[in-house]
Amino acid sequence: MLYILVIIRHYKAHSKSFYLTVQYRNVCLGVPAKIVKLLDKNRAIADFGGIKKEISTILLPEVSTGDYVIVHAGFAISKLSKREANEIIASWKEVLEVLKST
Repeated sequence: MLYILVIIRHYKAHSKSFYLTVQYRNVCLGVPAKIVKLLDKNRAIADFGGIKKEISTILLPEVSTGDYVIVHAGFAISKLSKREANEIIASWKEVLEVLKST
């Protein structure tokens, strides 16, 4: 079982400020990646922020080079828009910065 630290940012309207809560949750981790090359037999090369790995596209046969996908256990399981992928990546960077500062 994988457990992940979840940091949730809340907005307090009356004081116009933010505060964080921290929780641990068990999750299945899906990671955003960009398809950089299609291979044969439902395989592709995906870029995970500079790390390139071969993945299976058997569950998403309609993917194209340049598409953003969520990858879980080596399988592309859903497509994302570029905006959605960038939001997820930015959120992970924010979490890493909070963890570095604690």
